[in-house]
Amino acid sequence: DLTRSLPKHITATTGMDALTHAIESYLSTWANERTKEYSLKAVKQIGQSLMTCYHYPKNTEARSMMLQASFDAGVAFTNTSVGYVHAIAHTLGAFFGVPHGAANAMILPLVLDFYLDKCMDKFCDLAVALGIATSVPEDIREKKVLAQNFVRKIREMNAAMQIQTEVK
Repeated sequence: DLTRSLPKHITATTGMDALTHAIESYLSTWANERTKEYSLKAVKQIGQSLMTCYHYPKNTEARSMMLQASFDAGVAFTNTSVGYVHAIAHTLGAFFGVPHGAANAMILPLVLDFYLDKCMDKFCDLAVALGIATSVPEDIREKKVLAQNFVRKIREMNAAMQIQTEVK
């Protein structure tokens, strides 16, 4: 109930922050089966509920899912750490006053572009969790397309929630 009155931009950026936690923990070299489970569960719940929270802020079920997803992502990254997205986002916050969630949302697709070729299989797992596909394809070309679609979906979410893409 406390989150239903949040301004849309806070819902958007805190939701993308939670998504970033889940993604970075899943991609971490310290990830293990347990943390991966928490990460994928969080990505799935965020994929199912963040846009609903943004467009229908009074939807208590979606808000509850986001809170659980945020918790699960927190459990995952507490045990694996975060990565380049957070490193760069903290710098944007320190030097330019960009709020943390907004900075993460802004940087996430850029870092994912950089990781694409090295993390294609993991991106495919994340794409399935986010609801972009129902399974990971066997063909390497199809995997690459799915991985690219995963990054594209992050950009689309940012655009749909009117998250800025550059420091002003």
